[in-house]
Amino acid sequence: LRAPRSVRDGDSDPRVESAPDRASMLATVSTIVRDIRSVSGAGRVAVICADPTVDEMSTSLTAAGISHGSARTTGLDNDVSIVPASVAKGLEIDNVVVVEPAEIVADDPQGMRLLYVCLTRSTQTLSVVHHAPLPDAMR
Repeated sequence: LRAPRSVRDGDSDPRVESAPDRASMLATVSTIVRDIRSVSGAGRVAVICADPTVDEMSTSLTAAGISHGSARTTGLDNDVSIVPASVAKGLEIDNVVVVEPAEIVADDPQGMRLLYVCLTRSTQTLSVVHHAPLPDAMR
């Protein structure tokens, strides 16, 4: 098989940020969300994470003073939404921040397939933030 290629020409390459620990990783997510939101006309932001970590992500964004919704309860009506990986399929979002790819893979029986779905939801920018080592396919 040939490697996939993007059908959209974006203005920026994907951003991959590694953090030394979980707390730093969560803080990095907040910083990236703030950076995206500071750009006029940037559009909506989806923070996609493994389903069991949705509450932790929400607590972290709230502590950072970032107003957000949850795709489970408010859809994508907010400028910033937390999207559980299991519901990302079929969505198109301006800016996507994928959090801890290894957890997304570990949380689902078809984890690599789900990770691929998560990584392909963005129409403008893609950021990946992790503390654990990235899955082999992403290295």
